[in-house]
Formats: sequence, structure tokens, C-alpha cells
Amino acid sequence: MRFDLEKRQNLLIIILFFLLTLAFFIRLFLPSIKLIYTPDFLRSDAFHFNYSLKKNLSDSLKNNNLPLWSDKIGGGFPVLAESQIGTFNITNLLLFKLFSPAIAFNLTILVIFSTLLTGQYLFLKSLNLSSYAAFLGSVCFSFSTYFLTKITHLNHIQTASFLPLI
Repeated sequence: MRFDLEKRQNLLIIILFFLLTLAFFIRLFLPSIKLIYTPDFLRSDAFHFNYSLKKNLSDSLKNNNLPLWSDKIGGGFPVLAESQIGTFNITNLLLFKLFSPAIAFNLTILVIFSTLLTGQYLFLKSLNLSSYAAFLGSVCFSFSTYFLTKITHLNHIQTASFLPLI
């Protein structure tokens, strides 16, 4: 009986995490789609580098291909060898195949923070912390300065989002 109650409570908290993440990043979607742009020395890694890689990934996946090579970079560039594109991340494969690049890019941010929140919560629960302590610790960890300031480096936080689950 207690086990079922704890499972239900955990499920409700995970749903709450997704809603919290959506509330935090809703301005990326409403009233219209926006991309995060923070200039780093007159350019933005998120917009000028990560988004262009993800657009290439999206275009390739929609043509049922992997982004092996691009003739649009210099004299040609092995895009698949550029690991920051995240080709084999299951989230990227699904989102960039199914949605437009801008929507998929923003959904990736939602998935990253939802994964961080859920993973950290489950990790803290495995240390026998109370649900309240695990919830608070998860929110503090996931919305910490490191993750919020690294949004422009999407590949970094996407990789780090799996650490609590591991």
C-alpha cells in the first residue's frame, strides 16, 4: 500500500517538474516562437553555432539521412564528426525529426530541464531523503547558475542532464 502511494507521489512530482519547466520557459513558445540569443563577443553560440547545427540535423533527419557532410561550410565539412550536433542523442533524433528546428530547439531545453529535475529528484530519493528535501534539492540543482548560464551551450547541458540519472 505504501509503495503505491509513494509511486503516485513520485509521478505527481515528475509531472509538477515538467509544468514548472514549462512555466519557466513559456516565453520561448508564447505568443510566438523565440530563440534564446545571448551575445558572446558579438555572436551567440546558441544562435550562430548550435542552432545552425541543429537545423542541419533537422533537415537531414527529415530527408531520412544522417548529417554526414555539409557542403555549406567552407569547402565541405564532416558534420557528423562535430560531436556538438548531438546526432545520436535520442531526444535530438525524435524532436528534430518531428518538429521544425525552432520548436525542436526550444523543446530540447524543456526536455533538458525536465530530465535534470527528475534525475536529481530520483537520485536524492535514492539517498533516502524526504520527498520535500529531494524536491527542493532538485529544483536548486537544476535551476542553478551553471545550467541557466550554459543554455547558450546546449550540448553541454544536454550531456550534463543525464548525470543524475547515471
